[in-house]
Amino acid sequence: MVAAFVLKDLGYSYKNVFNPSRGSLPQLTSNFLHTWSNTSNHGLLLLSMEMYLAKKITVSMKKLASVVLTILLMTSAILAQEEETLFGDSGLKLTGAWGGPVFGMSFWANEAAATRGFIWGLEFNDVILAGFGNERTFESVQLKEGEVGKYDFKHNGFHLHFYPRKEKVIHPAFGFMLGGGELKDALGNKDPIFVVQPTGGFEINVFKWCRAGMDAGYRFVSRTDLAGIEDEDLSSLFVNFKLRFGFSW
Repeated sequence: MVAAFVLKDLGYSYKNVFNPSRGSLPQLTSNFLHTWSNTSNHGLLLLSMEMYLAKKITVSMKKLASVVLTILLMTSAILAQEEETLFGDSGLKLTGAWGGPVFGMSFWANEAAATRGFIWGLEFNDVILAGFGNERTFESVQLKEGEVGKYDFKHNGFHLHFYPRKEKVIHPAFGFMLGGGELKDALGNKDPIFVVQPTGGFEINVFKWCRAGMDAGYRFVSRTDLAGIEDEDLSSLFVNFKLRFGFSW
């Protein structure tokens, strides 16, 4: 390094003038100005300064490159994690199949009536049961006091049930069913309706292949169009007793 030798001859060295370990930035600046005023070899002094700055820039670039590489590696690790999907190892898993009868009581304003039905469905992630079900009255029902005619009521549709803590012998059960239905009067007139009924209750693990439960809820009926019958006349509280048979794998 020619510039360093020239500075050394002047009583300074490349490291003395431009080494940060020798002092703060003002001290380095003072060294540089002192050297500048005591030598006529300004070109070599500037060359030494350029070499020093180049060295510092190289070190800074290496640090920056290390930081960028670290960020890229972390990003790659995050992106390389397994992609989550609705169905698959990270999503819904089919874990069983169940079905069974449903017996209940519906409490209309003028009469309580027995109902019967059936549900079946597929089990997902051990706690979710999704499928289809139906329900109907055993006999014709008098919905309003003083009416001579009676009505037959039935509905069916999609159901979804959730069984948290199902590993316990007695555990809670929540669900709902929604879908179309039909109201038929004594003259055979039929009226399509829509039913939504949320439920809450409990279930007992009788055997590994058998469950017994009881729940209650409120049946919301809409789109009633028969003369003299309103949605409120069909909407009612109900209680159900359920049995389901099947298996989980």
